[in-house]
Amino acid sequence: MTSINLMGAYSGIDMSVIDQLVEAEKAKGTKFTTRKQSIERERSAWKDVNSRLDNLHKKLEALTKTETFETRKVTSNVEDSRALSVTASDDAAIGTYQVKVDKIATSSRLTGSKVATDSIYDNLALEGTSFEIANGDDVTVEIALEAEKEYSLKDIENLINEKTEDSGIQASIIDSRLVLTDTVYGERKIEVNDSTLASELGLSGTVENAAVLSNGQLAKFTVNGVEIMADSNQVDDVVEGLTFNLNNEHQSGMSETITVSQDAEKTTEAVKEFVEQYNSTMNFISDQMDVGDPSAEGNSAGALAGDGTLMRLQSSLRSILTGAVTKGETGDIRSIEDLGIEIDRYGVATFDEAVFKDALQEDPANVARFFYRDAAVQDSAADGAEAANTPKTRKDGVSELLKNFIDTYISSSNGVITNKNATYDRMIKDLDQQIEVFNERVDRKRDRYIQQFTALDIAMMQAQSQLDYMYSQLGIAVE
Repeated sequence: MTSINLMGAYSGIDMSVIDQLVEAEKAKGTKFTTRKQSIERERSAWKDVNSRLDNLHKKLEALTKTETFETRKVTSNVEDSRALSVTASDDAAIGTYQVKVDKIATSSRLTGSKVATDSIYDNLALEGTSFEIANGDDVTVEIALEAEKEYSLKDIENLINEKTEDSGIQASIIDSRLVLTDTVYGERKIEVNDSTLASELGLSGTVENAAVLSNGQLAKFTVNGVEIMADSNQVDDVVEGLTFNLNNEHQSGMSETITVSQDAEKTTEAVKEFVEQYNSTMNFISDQMDVGDPSAEGNSAGALAGDGTLMRLQSSLRSILTGAVTKGETGDIRSIEDLGIEIDRYGVATFDEAVFKDALQEDPANVARFFYRDAAVQDSAADGAEAANTPKTRKDGVSELLKNFIDTYISSSNGVITNKNATYDRMIKDLDQQIEVFNERVDRKRDRYIQQFTALDIAMMQAQSQLDYMYSQLGIAVE
C-alpha cells in the first residue's frame, strides 16, 4: 500500500520550511567547529615551532663537537703539487713544515723474457714440472704443475698469484712476459731457481734474453731538514697527526712548504648555519605571536597571538644567547658580540664572519669553550653527620645551555610542546564528541518537526472533512 505524504497540503509548511528551521538550528553549532579550527591551527603552529627548534638543536649539536673547532686544513706553497700531498687529523699540531721528496718507494721487479705464444690463453708445450720463487725475506714457494694437464701463460700467472700471501710476490703479464713484483717496497731480491719450467717461462737467468731484476728502493724525504727513510709512500709516523703521501720526486733544489692551520671555513660555516636557523626560528615565533591591527577590518593575527608560553620561549632563547660567560673560562671572549654575532632590538641576529675568524685565529680553544666546555661543580654528599665535597663536572657553554633549554620544549617524553599537543588532542576529541551530540540533537529535532507538522496537516485534514460532512447534513453548499 502506498503511503501518502500530507505534510504541507493543508498547513502550507513543507520540507523546505523544515530545512530552513534545521539550518537555523545548525548555525548554533558553528561555535564548536570554529573552536575546533582554532585549536587545530594552534596545534599546527606549535608543531612547526617544534620542527624549527629541532633543527636549531641539531645546529647547536654541531657546535658541541670537537671536530667542528679542531679540524685542520693543509696547504702547500706549490699549487697542484705532483710530488706529495699531506692530510692532517684533528689532533695535528698547527705549524709549518719544509718537505723535500728525494726518492719514492718502489718494489723490486723481475721481468721475464718473452714467451712464444700467440695468446696468453693458448696452451703451452711445457716439459718442466715446477720452479721455486724466493723473496727478500728468504721465503721460498714452489710453483708445481699437475701431471697430464695443459697450462697457458694465464694459468701460470694464476698459480703464482694463488701463493702471493705466502711468497709476497705478485705476477702479471706484459707483452707475453711474466713480471714478478714484490709486494714490499725496498731493495729486495726476487730469485727463481734454474729449472726447466722456469727457463721455458723466461724466468731463468741461464738462457739468452734472461729475466732482468730491477731492484726497488725505500722512500727518502726530509721534513724540516730531518731525513726520513720509509718502506711506503704513505707515511704517518713521522709527525703526529700528519700523513705524507709521496707521489713523485722533487726536482733538484726544489721543496715544498706545507702549512697546517685551523680550518676556519668549516667552523665559520657551522656558526653561520646556527645563526641562520636561530633567525628562522625567532622570525617564525614572531609571526605566530603577531596581533596584526586589531582595529582593522578582517584583521589576521598569528595562530599563537598572546600565548604566554611562546613569549617565554622567545625571550629565553634570546636571553641565553646574549648572556655573558663567567670571567676567565673563555679568555677575552665574554659574549657573542666578541665573536661577531649581534642581536638587534627586533631579535634578529647578524654574523660578521671576519670578526669571528679573527677570534678563531687568535685563540680557537677559547672560541670552542665559549660554545661548549666542561665546568667544575661541587656536589655535597651527606655521609652520616659529615658532608663530603666531591668534585664533579657539568656541561656548560652557550650551545649546551641552549640545547638543554630547547630540550624542555621538544622532548618527546615530557616536553612543553608534547604536553601542549596532548592537551590539544584532548580538546579536539572533546569537541568532536560535542559536535556529534549536537548533530544528533539537530537530527532528532528535524524528525520532531516532521512529526509535528505532519500531525498538524492530518488534524487540519480531519477538521476539514468533519466540516464538509456537517455542511452536507445541513444542506449548506460550500463554494
